[in-house]
Amino acid sequence: MEDIKLESGLTLKEPECMIMKYVAEMYVQWDEPPAGVTRVKQDSSLAILDILFSLLLNSRIRSEGVWNLWQARESINEALAVIPPSLELTASESEVPWDALETLLRRSIVPWVRIATATKILHRKRPKLIPVLDSVLQGYYWERCRTALRGLEEWERGVAMMRKFRDDLMHCKPTIDYLCNRLEQDRKLLTPVRVLEALIWMATEPNGYYRKKRSEEHMASIDSS
Repeated sequence: MEDIKLESGLTLKEPECMIMKYVAEMYVQWDEPPAGVTRVKQDSSLAILDILFSLLLNSRIRSEGVWNLWQARESINEALAVIPPSLELTASESEVPWDALETLLRRSIVPWVRIATATKILHRKRPKLIPVLDSVLQGYYWERCRTALRGLEEWERGVAMMRKFRDDLMHCKPTIDYLCNRLEQDRKLLTPVRVLEALIWMATEPNGYYRKKRSEEHMASIDSS
C-alpha cells in the first residue's frame, strides 16, 4: 500500500502496517471494553461509566472533572439528542452538524475538563463523527493552522480542528475505508475517524515510539536479506 499524503501536509508511511501494529498493541486497551462490560451506548444519555471509560484512553480525568461533567449531564444530553448516532464525519459538508457539535463541545468543557478529555468521552457516544483530539492531535493541527485557531474559544478551536481533520479524512477516504474493511475481516471494529486519528497519532506522538520501531524493523529486514 502506498503512503498517505494528508491535505494538511503530513505523510503517513506504511499505513496498513501501522494500523495493524496499533490493533496488535493498543486495540484491547483503548478500543475494546473490559471483559464483562458492555460498550458505551451510542445514545443521548451520558452515564457515569461513559465518563470513566475515558480513562482507557488515558484521559487522566480527576474526580472534580467527573463530578462537574455529571452535574452538566442534562445539558450535554440535550446537545447529544440533536446529533443522530448514525451521522458520519464523511457525510457531505452540509450534513455535518457543525453548530450542534460546537454546542456539545461547549457544554462538555467544564472546570477540570478540556478538549482532550471531552472528546475522549464524546467519541464513544458518536464514534463515526467525533475524533479524539488529544494533546498530540491538537498539537499537530495547531502547528499547521495556528493563525486560524488563535483567539478562538476552546470549544470553537475544537470544532475548527475537527473541520481540518475532516478535510484530511476526505482527502484519503478510499484508503481509510479499505483499512476499515481490512480490520473488520479480523473482527476489529474501528470507524474511519478512529483509524485516521490513530495513524496521525502514531506518526506525530513526541516519543517517536512507532516511528523508531518501524525503522528498527526496516533495518532488521535489510540485515536478514
